[in-house]
Amino acid sequence: MTKGVRWAAASAVTLVLLAGCFAPAHLPPEDGAARDLPTPNLLPLAQVIAEMQAQADHPRPEPALEARAAALNARAARLRAMRFDAGGRAAMEAMQARHR
Repeated sequence: MTKGVRWAAASAVTLVLLAGCFAPAHLPPEDGAARDLPTPNLLPLAQVIAEMQAQADHPRPEPALEARAAALNARAARLRAMRFDAGGRAAMEAMQARHR
């Protein structure tokens, strides 16, 4: 190898190593609280699949939750359609402020 080729190779390696030392700007800053969290346990895939199948055997409450959500949305629509006078609106805003 000639002296120029060795110099170019050494410069390229140095440049790559220096580029690896800088953190990418698009990543968010590291969260100190996240560093203190315990690491999750690694489980065998067969165990994970067995647990998922056991959960699938239990009935899910989705229909009941969907019915409740529909009832709450209907109630909210009725409340939005109501018109309040100044005293009623003040009472409603006071009630909302208490529950925040």
